[in-house]
Amino acid sequence: MYVLVTIFHILLCMCVHLQCYNTCSNFIGVENYSTYSGLYVYQCPDSKWVCLRSDHTGAHRPADLIPRMAHCAVFHPELRQLFVMGGQREKQPLSDMLVYDVTSDEVRVLADGKRQSIPASGFTLRTTLDPKRKEIHLFVGLNKLSNEDGAQTVNSYWIYTIRQDEWICISQCDKKACHAGPFPSPRYAHQFVYDGSSDVHYMFGGNPGTEDQKIRLDDFWRLKLIRTNKDQLMRRCQFMIRRNRFEELTGEDSIQALSYLQNEVAAVVNLDDPDERKEFHGLTGQLFSVDNCDSERSKNAARKELYGYLVELFPEHMAQPRSSLVNMIRI
Repeated sequence: MYVLVTIFHILLCMCVHLQCYNTCSNFIGVENYSTYSGLYVYQCPDSKWVCLRSDHTGAHRPADLIPRMAHCAVFHPELRQLFVMGGQREKQPLSDMLVYDVTSDEVRVLADGKRQSIPASGFTLRTTLDPKRKEIHLFVGLNKLSNEDGAQTVNSYWIYTIRQDEWICISQCDKKACHAGPFPSPRYAHQFVYDGSSDVHYMFGGNPGTEDQKIRLDDFWRLKLIRTNKDQLMRRCQFMIRRNRFEELTGEDSIQALSYLQNEVAAVVNLDDPDERKEFHGLTGQLFSVDNCDSERSKNAARKELYGYLVELFPEHMAQPRSSLVNMIRI
């Protein structure tokens, strides 16, 4: 039985997302279902449970709140909405995302798991809510992805912005990358909580999912996101634009390019950032490179790449369509 309790109005009522699905098979292979799952609300004044959505063993409609297990859900107290993500229905993994509006008693599909890009369903999804920014933070502790090197066990950290209805992958790494850098290794059955007063996430323990089932993790992690402000973003854009202009000048006039690098480019470099400082120092070598090409084709390609980088920093309604125009054609 999976129980998720979220208080959405103090002293008035409590919204409880309770699900339990029991499947049994008799000896002739015919499955009989005893359904106790659904969406329930507990009314504190009356000390009574009320079923808002019951389970049906038949086919579910796309807008149904399909009962499931191993999912995650968070409740936004201001919007009065319950967000449900992922999980498993019997043996079928689910990668959808639904929202239940308490006021209107309606279910809306945000992502069906087929067209929209959302995190893949994994073991032990953990979610937290930042009500001030209207963001949902999701940590997928253990997931298996296939690539050229075969199947890899990875974990990933995502942020869903409710206003823009958009998922952003903050980080994703496998076991090797986690050991090399300061990031927790893939796991399940861990704890993941958020402290809104300090804007910090904490994670503890879990199971690494190795062949030895007796191994347990006892590590403790602290996560704080450093967000770029407008001034930092503007300076970074200026650096990218001036770097591109410098690269064009190296194929035209080396003396002018050197002067531009020392004055215009250096003025927007953050020398306190080791990566950016290294990138700036590396530009000097282009003055002596024999591969510099001032052809219009190479200039246009570089400008196109720069433009693609810059538009990613703007909101979607202020930039060109992110998806391919070919996919927008209805056949």
